[in-house]
Amino acid sequence: MARRFHNDAVRAARALRRHRTVRWFRLAGHAPFPLAFEMDDEPPAALGRVPGTEEADR
Repeated sequence: MARRFHNDAVRAARALRRHRTVRWFRLAGHAPFPLAFEMDDEPPAALGRVPGTEEADR
C-alpha cells in the first residue's frame, strides 16, 4: 500500500512538473526528478516455504 501511495505521488509530481507555468517560473526548484519504486513481492528462496502459500498447504 505504501508503494502504491509513493508511485501515485511520483506520477502526480511528474505531471505537475510538465506544466509550462511550473517550468517558466522554475517552481520545481533544483530537486531531482522523482523516480517510481518497484519491488518484488516474492519472498527469497532462502527463507523456504511460507505458511499459507500453496506449496506449504500441500
